Amino acid sequence: MRSFPPPVSLRTSLILSLTAVLPFIPARPVQAHGDLDVRIAQLTDKLTAEPSNATLWLERADVRRQHGENAAAHSDADQAAGLRPDWAAPQLQLARIQFAQNLFSDAQISAEAALRLEPDNADARVLRARCLVRFARTNDGIADLTHVLTGSATALPDLYLERAAWQAEGGDFAGAVKGLDEGIRKLGNTPSLALPAIEYERQSGMFSAALARLDSVKRYLPRTSAMLLRGEVLADAGRTLEARIAYETALAELPPSEEQQSNGTHHSEALRTQLRQALQRLEGNLHGQNAVKNSN
Repeated sequence: MRSFPPPVSLRTSLILSLTAVLPFIPARPVQAHGDLDVRIAQLTDKLTAEPSNATLWLERADVRRQHGENAAAHSDADQAAGLRPDWAAPQLQLARIQFAQNLFSDAQISAEAALRLEPDNADARVLRARCLVRFARTNDGIADLTHVLTGSATALPDLYLERAAWQAEGGDFAGAVKGLDEGIRKLGNTPSLALPAIEYERQSGMFSAALARLDSVKRYLPRTSAMLLRGEVLADAGRTLEARIAYETALAELPPSEEQQSNGTHHSEALRTQLRQALQRLEGNLHGQNAVKNSN
């Protein structure tokens, strides 16, 4: 998956995501390498008895890929493809292996081979989209993700976020917000989609929309974190007095430092530091504006 450096104004959203969004994301089970070794051995025994079983070759390819044995996984997927040339799954597995190796051109070819066999294969289309973006064909990648999201009623938030990031990187903040709103209509008004939408609205100067959206999800957020974000949006909008009130209200509601230390937690202290820094920036901007006025 392509990684995009967030703009400066995304820092608050990322911090809020850690405190408020992650609990909404289900944990994925992780297999230990020892478990994978056992599984590989079991599949190898089965393949000794059934060497023409394409499903077993593909299963071992997947386990080997998870184990980091990319060359061996590639070989197993090739075996499955040779036994079942009309089956899209081996081509998809090859695309996954090649993408993990940063062989994006090869991964795109394999993903397209899977799509020729199974045009509605969403996983293959997502992989192709990520390859296309790697080659600066962002609009084509966005079109692929849009095709997947349009045809799915239960797509994970990750795909909406990924598409929005690609759109925002190209300066299409309105498109990013529109796409996230599509996800919100399907999946509900969760912070995982709403917080990035707020940031993109800030980027495009849609401050009233950002504040309204924040009001719609603030019940999911720690109150002081929501007040910090509200203050930042207000500051961006030039509503300095209201921003100061938001920061100061949040500071006043934080528990004393001594209480945080006795509880062994540091979240409120980090938030306190952010709020104080935000107030300092606000004061610095005010002094700069006053200096300009006085010089005139």
